[in-house]
Amino acid sequence: MERRYNSRASTGRARYIRDQRHYRNHGKYSFDLTLLGVGYSSDLIVEVIGNSDARMRAFVVSGTADLNPVSETAVQLVLAKLANSPTSSITDFTLNEIASIDAGIQMLVRMNNVIIGADVASTVSLITALTNSNDKLMSFLAFAAGKGQATQAPAI
Repeated sequence: MERRYNSRASTGRARYIRDQRHYRNHGKYSFDLTLLGVGYSSDLIVEVIGNSDARMRAFVVSGTADLNPVSETAVQLVLAKLANSPTSSITDFTLNEIASIDAGIQMLVRMNNVIIGADVASTVSLITALTNSNDKLMSFLAFAAGKGQATQAPAI
Protein backbone atom coordinates (compact mmCIF):
# COMPACT_ATOMS: atom_id res chain seq x y z
CA MET A 1 0.00 0.00 0.00
CA GLU A 2 1.20 3.47 -0.83
CA ARG A 3 1.89 5.98 1.92
CA ARG A 4 0.23 9.34 1.69
CA TYR A 5 1.41 12.50 3.37
CA ASN A 6 -0.74 15.49 4.07
CA SER A 7 1.58 18.33 3.22
CA ARG A 8 4.97 19.64 2.30
CA ALA A 9 7.49 19.00 5.08
CA SER A 10 10.41 21.22 5.93
CA THR A 11 13.69 19.54 6.77
CA GLY A 12 15.63 22.72 7.47
CA ARG A 13 17.72 22.38 4.35
CA ALA A 14 15.29 21.06 1.75
CA ARG A 15 11.57 21.25 1.19
CA TYR A 16 9.79 18.04 0.23
CA ILE A 17 6.61 17.43 -1.67
CA ARG A 18 5.55 13.90 -0.93
CA ASP A 19 2.99 11.85 -2.81
CA GLN A 20 0.01 13.97 -1.82
CA ARG A 21 -2.68 15.17 -4.24
CA HIS A 22 -1.22 13.48 -7.25
CA TYR A 23 -2.59 11.78 -10.27
CA ARG A 24 -1.09 8.37 -10.86
CA ASN A 25 -1.21 6.87 -14.31
CA HIS A 26 1.04 3.87 -14.99
CA GLY A 27 3.71 5.08 -12.60
CA LYS A 28 3.46 8.74 -13.59
CA TYR A 29 2.68 11.35 -10.98
CA SER A 30 1.60 14.93 -11.43
CA PHE A 31 1.88 17.71 -8.87
CA ASP A 32 0.35 21.17 -9.27
CA LEU A 33 3.07 23.41 -7.86
CA THR A 34 0.85 26.48 -8.10
CA LEU A 35 -1.79 24.79 -5.96
CA LEU A 36 0.92 23.86 -3.46
CA GLY A 37 2.27 27.43 -3.48
CA VAL A 38 5.79 26.55 -4.65
CA GLY A 39 7.88 26.93 -7.79
CA TYR A 40 11.04 25.43 -9.27
CA SER A 41 13.84 25.65 -6.78
CA SER A 42 17.10 23.97 -5.85
CA ASP A 43 15.69 23.29 -2.40
CA LEU A 44 12.50 21.61 -3.62
CA ILE A 45 12.47 17.82 -3.74
CA VAL A 46 9.62 15.53 -4.76
CA GLU A 47 9.47 12.14 -3.09
CA VAL A 48 7.45 9.02 -3.81
CA ILE A 49 7.45 5.99 -1.53
CA GLY A 50 6.52 2.67 -3.11
CA ASN A 51 4.84 -0.42 -1.77
CA SER A 52 8.05 -1.85 -0.32
CA ASP A 53 8.93 1.46 1.37
CA ALA A 54 11.49 2.11 -1.35
CA ARG A 55 11.68 5.83 -1.91
CA MET A 56 12.85 7.86 -4.81
CA ARG A 57 13.41 11.58 -4.85
CA ALA A 58 14.20 14.19 -7.44
CA PHE A 59 14.95 17.88 -7.40
CA VAL A 60 12.21 20.01 -8.96
CA VAL A 61 14.25 22.38 -11.12
CA SER A 62 12.14 22.32 -14.29
CA GLY A 63 8.73 21.31 -15.61
CA THR A 64 9.52 17.60 -15.47
CA ALA A 65 11.25 15.74 -12.66
CA ASP A 66 11.95 12.09 -13.40
CA LEU A 67 12.13 9.96 -10.28
CA ASN A 68 14.58 7.13 -10.83
CA PRO A 69 17.76 5.76 -9.27
CA VAL A 70 19.80 8.52 -10.97
CA SER A 71 17.66 11.30 -9.48
CA GLU A 72 17.78 9.59 -6.06
CA THR A 73 21.58 9.43 -6.35
CA ALA A 74 21.74 13.14 -7.21
CA VAL A 75 19.62 14.00 -4.16
CA GLN A 76 21.73 11.81 -1.88
CA LEU A 77 25.02 13.26 -3.17
CA VAL A 78 23.90 16.87 -2.80
CA LEU A 79 22.47 16.30 0.69
CA ALA A 80 25.63 14.42 1.74
CA LYS A 81 27.77 17.29 0.43
CA LEU A 82 25.72 19.73 2.50
CA ALA A 83 25.99 17.54 5.60
CA ASN A 84 29.79 17.69 5.25
CA SER A 85 29.83 21.44 4.50
CA PRO A 86 28.23 23.24 7.44
CA THR A 87 28.74 26.66 5.84
CA SER A 88 26.90 25.64 2.66
CA SER A 89 23.17 25.78 2.09
CA ILE A 90 21.07 23.93 -0.44
CA THR A 91 20.09 27.30 -1.89
CA ASP A 92 23.76 27.84 -2.83
CA PHE A 93 23.08 25.35 -5.65
CA THR A 94 21.50 26.96 -8.69
CA LEU A 95 18.83 25.31 -10.83
CA ASN A 96 21.42 24.84 -13.60
CA GLU A 97 23.93 23.26 -11.23
CA ILE A 98 21.38 20.75 -9.93
CA ALA A 99 20.34 19.93 -13.51
CA SER A 100 24.01 19.54 -14.50
CA ILE A 101 24.72 17.18 -11.60
CA ASP A 102 21.75 15.01 -12.59
CA ALA A 103 22.78 15.09 -16.26
CA GLY A 104 26.37 14.21 -15.36
CA ILE A 105 25.25 11.19 -13.36
CA GLN A 106 22.94 10.12 -16.20
CA MET A 107 25.85 10.35 -18.64
CA LEU A 108 28.08 8.24 -16.37
CA VAL A 109 25.36 5.59 -16.10
CA ARG A 110 24.95 5.43 -19.88
CA MET A 111 28.68 5.45 -20.62
CA ASN A 112 29.26 2.60 -18.17
CA ASN A 113 26.18 0.57 -19.16
CA VAL A 114 24.99 0.35 -15.56
CA ILE A 115 22.59 -2.52 -15.10
CA ILE A 116 19.64 -2.08 -12.77
CA GLY A 117 20.17 -3.85 -9.44
CA ALA A 118 17.75 -6.07 -7.58
CA ASP A 119 16.08 -3.06 -5.97
CA VAL A 120 16.26 0.72 -5.77
CA ALA A 121 18.75 0.75 -2.90
CA SER A 122 21.26 -1.55 -4.61
CA THR A 123 20.98 0.36 -7.88
CA VAL A 124 21.53 3.69 -6.10
CA SER A 125 24.55 2.22 -4.28
CA LEU A 126 26.04 1.12 -7.59
CA ILE A 127 25.46 4.53 -9.20
CA THR A 128 26.81 6.33 -6.12
CA ALA A 129 30.03 4.32 -6.20
CA LEU A 130 30.42 5.08 -9.90
CA THR A 131 29.78 8.78 -9.32
CA ASN A 132 32.12 9.01 -6.34
CA SER A 133 34.91 7.54 -8.48
CA ASN A 134 34.53 10.29 -11.10
CA ASP A 135 36.86 13.10 -10.04
CA LYS A 136 35.45 15.60 -12.53
CA LEU A 137 31.86 15.21 -11.41
CA MET A 138 32.83 15.25 -7.72
CA SER A 139 34.90 18.40 -8.34
CA PHE A 140 31.89 20.04 -9.96
CA LEU A 141 29.70 19.02 -7.01
CA ALA A 142 32.16 20.66 -4.61
CA PHE A 143 32.33 23.83 -6.69
CA ALA A 144 28.54 23.97 -7.10
CA ALA A 145 28.11 23.88 -3.31
CA GLY A 146 29.68 27.35 -3.18
CA LYS A 147 27.90 30.64 -3.69
CA GLY A 148 26.89 31.65 -7.22
CA GLN A 149 26.70 29.81 -10.52
CA ALA A 150 29.55 27.41 -11.27
CA THR A 151 31.62 28.63 -14.20
CA GLN A 152 32.58 25.14 -15.28
CA ALA A 153 30.52 22.25 -16.53
CA PRO A 154 30.83 18.76 -15.04
CA ALA A 155 33.02 17.40 -17.83
CA ILE A 156 32.79 13.65 -17.53
